[in-house]
Amino acid sequence: MEKRRRPSKPGPAGREVIGLLYEVGRQLSAAADPEEVLPQVLALAVKTTGAYRGSIILLDPLGNPRHHILVREDLSPSVLRFLVQEVLRRGLAGWVARNRQPALVEDTTRDPRWLELPETLKGIRSALSVPMLRGDTLVGVLTLVHREPGYFREKHLHLITSVADQAAIAIDNARLLLEAQRRLAQLNAILEINQGLSSETPIQELLELVTLSAHGLLDASNTVLYLLDEKRQVLQPMAAVGTDSVLLRKTPLRVGEGLTGLVVQSKQAHILNEAHLSTISKHLEGTPLEPEALLSVPLILRGAAVGALTVGRYGEGIQFGPADLEVAELLASQAVVALNNARLYSQARQRAEDMASLNRIARTVGSSLDLDEVLRQVIAELNRSFQVEAGSILLVDPERQDLYFATTLEGGLERFLEVRIPLGVGIVGDVAQTGRPALVNRPAEDPRFYRKVSEDVGFVTRNILCVPLISRDRVIGVIELLNKERGDFDPEDLERLQGIAGTVAVAIENARLHAQTEEERGRLTAILTSTADAVIATDAQGRLLLVNPAAAHTFRLNPQREIGRPFREALAHEGLRSLFERASGLEHGLTEELTVEGADGQVRTLYVNVSPVRSSGGQVLGLVAAMQDITTYKELDKMKSDFVATVSHDLKTPLTAIRGFADLVAMSGSLSDQQKEFIGRIKEVTREMAALIGDLLDLGKIEAGVEMERVPCDLKALAAEVVHDLEFRAQEKKIVLEMQMPEQVPPVIGDPGRLKQVLTNLVGNAIKYTPEGGHVWIRIFPEDGHLITSVQDTGIGISAHDQKQIFHKFYRVRTEETAHIEGTGLGLSIARSIVERHGGRIWVESEPGKGSTFSFSLPLPADQGK
Repeated sequence: MEKRRRPSKPGPAGREVIGLLYEVGRQLSAAADPEEVLPQVLALAVKTTGAYRGSIILLDPLGNPRHHILVREDLSPSVLRFLVQEVLRRGLAGWVARNRQPALVEDTTRDPRWLELPETLKGIRSALSVPMLRGDTLVGVLTLVHREPGYFREKHLHLITSVADQAAIAIDNARLLLEAQRRLAQLNAILEINQGLSSETPIQELLELVTLSAHGLLDASNTVLYLLDEKRQVLQPMAAVGTDSVLLRKTPLRVGEGLTGLVVQSKQAHILNEAHLSTISKHLEGTPLEPEALLSVPLILRGAAVGALTVGRYGEGIQFGPADLEVAELLASQAVVALNNARLYSQARQRAEDMASLNRIARTVGSSLDLDEVLRQVIAELNRSFQVEAGSILLVDPERQDLYFATTLEGGLERFLEVRIPLGVGIVGDVAQTGRPALVNRPAEDPRFYRKVSEDVGFVTRNILCVPLISRDRVIGVIELLNKERGDFDPEDLERLQGIAGTVAVAIENARLHAQTEEERGRLTAILTSTADAVIATDAQGRLLLVNPAAAHTFRLNPQREIGRPFREALAHEGLRSLFERASGLEHGLTEELTVEGADGQVRTLYVNVSPVRSSGGQVLGLVAAMQDITTYKELDKMKSDFVATVSHDLKTPLTAIRGFADLVAMSGSLSDQQKEFIGRIKEVTREMAALIGDLLDLGKIEAGVEMERVPCDLKALAAEVVHDLEFRAQEKKIVLEMQMPEQVPPVIGDPGRLKQVLTNLVGNAIKYTPEGGHVWIRIFPEDGHLITSVQDTGIGISAHDQKQIFHKFYRVRTEETAHIEGTGLGLSIARSIVERHGGRIWVESEPGKGSTFSFSLPLPADQGK
């Protein structure tokens, strides 16, 4: 046919024709989406005309097939997309679409427009095909076929043309409505995004809004927005919606990889409607391989691709067109605006934060003299200001001539406690030695770069910014920043850090001096407050500066009232006043004994030393008097002398004689076995008596308060010595001695000789009262500010009654098991006295038959007890 034939009068149709047109019109007008009822419309047309088969192919504005409908289910599943495309390209439906005219084929075997394909059924002899037109808009093609040649007539042509017109109008109206709805949705989406751009909506929320809008407007199966990580040249998913969105969020792409990577690389948008058949697209592992169409547009900011918006659709025959591309590019431009706004806002915020950070650092270093606190605050502010992966403040150790880590940005300072960097070694060592800053963006290429520290902690250094901390024209440390998160360090970063370093250096020096002063003051205060010795100090003008509690009590002074007064007026004790007066003109001061009547009416003897206090230049700043109450020592000295004389004359001499005569008798050689036994017993008893006398003298000295040493003591080492000393005795009884204690045991302050005496007594008793083949454990561990030492055995145990008296002098547990065991009953009493003199306590835990555990605790120094 040369042109479309529309008869002025329809041919006879009958009731079925009228019914068909009515039913088609009713179904199309009643449906929300006319395309949904097209299968029913086609089925009615086939039934009414008596056709064998029918099809409707819907076309997009470019003439490409977007949907096709078949009546018979035996063919529908096997029709492939390429078959429809071939029919449109070379067959009857294609001719109708191109010419926009109906076609009535009386004999398919004689009409060249009929395309016989292997996939179609054989035996089709006649066909009727009409365009579905709405004005000039081609919506699709409706085709009917029959096995008989010449089956279709003009009446069929008029009828099917009317049906096609009705369907075209309904479909095009629906298309126009859908287009209007899409435009409205686009405008709403753009409006919502613009509202976000005009507010302070976080960039991540805006990117997710753009992604969600694209997903809905483009009827996508999944949508992903990527941003470019310039350093790694990786496209990082920032937002994902739809199918496999969780997996897509976790799957970055390299630039040039897949369609998205190529779009970013070329900075050109691209549509790939058969992505599953293309080598360009990248299949996402863990998802099924199915027909897919992809659309990707780059995000271009200041001429550079900074990311991409990629949309995917799954399904047979699903494609993207120019309208989709237009929408995607519009949304991509909104994303770029959001990114640019975020960049500008970030720059402004960074400048404001830099100023605020500098102010905070200035306030911190100006208000705090705690060095650790100052360093923590400074490194935290540096991280806020510079955004780095790691950073440290290292200080110079003048004695060792090296640098040590004072604080680190990433925490875990204990990893660096043993790390020391000699001056001149590495970039930080060079900065510390020369006082010149360093900005190194390629440290691997710098000959100064010291790899060992990074390798030891498993850190990869990409760039370094390091400036010296200078105070009083000397370098006291360095600030080191590593791996700027965005790009390289620049001269502006160096200038900013140098400006901060000057303030930080002053703060560190002030904090150090303050810490040293406070430490000395605290130590002096603690000593003066806790000591039993009286201490009084005056200034160069003779005014009282210090009166410690012991002095206030001894001389009945009120420090609050007397401080600041001349000592001649404040001191009522004539002897002490005289000592101060005489010492004022002496080079080295003087020492004397004074007597003073205490508040209790008893006369006490004081050993007084008055010495001048001088400045580093030798100037006399005042006097200090240190007074020790030696009353007890004086009495003890007399008692000791009397006691030793008595023991020496009345006990030791006879004991020595007895032992000597016993030895002479033993050497005579004419003794019987029984006599030898008696002589041995005599020697044994005299030895025990000598030991008892020694214990009594020892106990007397301890209880009399004879001064003990006060030095740091390593109990772990002392315990090891005791185990070594007593190991032979343990081996004789086949007893296992075992030490259980941590690698590092904090020291206590005390008398090492006396503390070893306590350990020897406890371990010796454990061996003594444990049967053969037993076990003795020595344990040492810190707990709640104290160092706990325990000696546990598998011995005979102690009853609850005996436990109450076990530390009393001369008390011994009397049982059948202990009757044959020697002892004076003074060892535990001596141990308790020693422990208590050290400010500790001692106790026992035991159960008869199950062994005993003797423990004592000693206070740890304040810096060790935390």
